[in-house]
Amino acid sequence: MKKGKIVLAGGAGYIGKELARQFAEEYDVVILSRHSDANSVTWDGKTLGPWQKELDGAAAVINLSGESVAKHWSDANKLSILESRIFSTRVIGEAIQASAKPPTVWINSSAIGYYGDRGSEELTESSEPGAKGQFLVDVCVAWEEEQVRAVTPGTRKVRLRTGVVLGKGSSAFEPLRKATTYFVGGSIGNGRQYMSWIHVNDLAAMFRWAFENEVEGPVNGTAPQPATNEELMAMMRAVLRRPWAPPIPAFVLKLVTMLGGPEASLLLDSERVLPKAVVGKGFEFKFGGLREAIADLLLGG
Repeated sequence: MKKGKIVLAGGAGYIGKELARQFAEEYDVVILSRHSDANSVTWDGKTLGPWQKELDGAAAVINLSGESVAKHWSDANKLSILESRIFSTRVIGEAIQASAKPPTVWINSSAIGYYGDRGSEELTESSEPGAKGQFLVDVCVAWEEEQVRAVTPGTRKVRLRTGVVLGKGSSAFEPLRKATTYFVGGSIGNGRQYMSWIHVNDLAAMFRWAFENEVEGPVNGTAPQPATNEELMAMMRAVLRRPWAPPIPAFVLKLVTMLGGPEASLLLDSERVLPKAVVGKGFEFKFGGLREAIADLLLGG
């Protein structure tokens, strides 16, 4: 007997697939996807339609929708990144309002880009957003405000600010693994920038914890021990038994950006984010330390 239904909007992506896999034993999982197939319900992430009936009586709706930021930030791409998050959040709010039996909880994805480039400053859920004018700050603030603005009195709302997801096949972890494997796993820039990471299994557990416990508002989806880029790369080399490698200068990444590559700030900005909201309410990390997380992903089965 399943406990109920969970609706995953944008569930065809990396995190969505992991959530679906982990929830499937105990919950009926419905995936909303722009790409129609036998395992999903079609939606466009912008307009109401037949998909909205899936929200009736759901235990939770989790919105993971959003264009990848790991691309060149042309004006067109920036608009796509912003609108994909704003429109999907807005239409889910509208669907909940129109629901005969609204879902119990609505967890909307956000990101630690909310805090901006803050050096070694410790950041918790109560910290102010970064300075206006930083693209990811502006996107995350608008994204979160869209959920806050939605009037859903029968549905608890959570904003889960995801950090750097370490997982087999993830867009953040795989390039680092490959670079280290082939002896070019040096730090990036000066290496002192904080990368607030989380093991994908802990992130999935945190999503579940957020809808099974009475938590509201922002939640930082990060491990309790953020690491600098230098520390993370040193751990990758240690686990894979690779020697020291020279750092990649910041100007190289900036040059790649100028030539149409991904935005350099994604690797150079520093965000030292702590998951105070979940630690204070009893959430337990399986991979709270960097060594056990990296070892699990590189050496585990």
